[in-house]
Amino acid sequence: MNSSPSAQAYNELYFSNKAKNIIQNTDGSLLAVSDHIKSDVTGMVLNEASQFRQTILSNLNLSFEPVVDSWSMWTDGELFFGKAKATSSSSQQVFNAQSVALGFDRPTDNDGLVGFAIDIGQSNADVGVSASNVQSGNFSVSNYNVFKIDRNTQLQSVFGLGRLVIDTKRTDGLELLSGNRKANQVFYSTTLKRQHSVEDDNQLFVSPYITYSSTRTNLDGYSERGGATALTFNDQVLTDVKVGVGVDINSFITAANNSTIKPYASVEYNRASSKTGTTMRYTAEPVENAYTTSHNKSNNNLQFKLGTSLMVDDSWDVSVNYLRKQSFGSTSKSSNSFSLNGDYKF
Repeated sequence: MNSSPSAQAYNELYFSNKAKNIIQNTDGSLLAVSDHIKSDVTGMVLNEASQFRQTILSNLNLSFEPVVDSWSMWTDGELFFGKAKATSSSSQQVFNAQSVALGFDRPTDNDGLVGFAIDIGQSNADVGVSASNVQSGNFSVSNYNVFKIDRNTQLQSVFGLGRLVIDTKRTDGLELLSGNRKANQVFYSTTLKRQHSVEDDNQLFVSPYITYSSTRTNLDGYSERGGATALTFNDQVLTDVKVGVGVDINSFITAANNSTIKPYASVEYNRASSKTGTTMRYTAEPVENAYTTSHNKSNNNLQFKLGTSLMVDDSWDVSVNYLRKQSFGSTSKSSNSFSLNGDYKF
């Protein structure tokens, strides 16, 4: 919504670096609910954004310049669909998620950036072959920064707070049990990257980096409803930490009719650890019959990304990429994803 690539910068900092959120499902398995913080009020946010523009930013101009002093505004959305096969420690999962973000940022001295974003959306996951299901509505606010240490080195960071509302359905024999749980999150991510020009004409760049991210999730206790096998969970704390090193390789080729081709690749190795524990019991039984479980796991992960972008007449920007992730450790698994993006500047 302005002349600066603010949404792109936020995506690179927030979506790429934030640790994965894991929720302790009621069947005892660790369920990956979402990679992002989302909620089910996407439509409301769009309406609120429209009212905000009319009442507060009624002078928003069509030249897409900064709206207040040097502050610019942007919006971005995402649709996500996926499937995970069953493993020895978790059931099959089919999931989808939607999110929308609204942000404000401005440039700082030395070509830096500071901004704030609101991110809301929802996620839905069907677990196993029964009616078990987890739905999550989420909301977060975050601050993101880019600080240029020198001409070729920059420090990126994101800090945010999130709120999750989780609805669960679990089958146990002939019973369908339901529950509602709330959670608060704190997340932080930082990346230190240095760019090197391999060729004199500055058409090939190699950028090694180190990255760190952590997430802490505090889940409220809750009780299921719907049958004699309903469970009650106490408060629960989950922590995720990831440390990694990697390298980005970017190039650009000027083609005919002012088109530009930008192939890119990246390789990252990281070590991720997750720790949680909870106390649970059958709701109909006394507190003395509760038992405690704990989950501590760590994985070494290797991911590889390859893609290219095509810019046509400074208007169209179309990109396609492939991402491969492979983990080794307490749980060994792999994933493949493809994405196609298109942007039109007007």
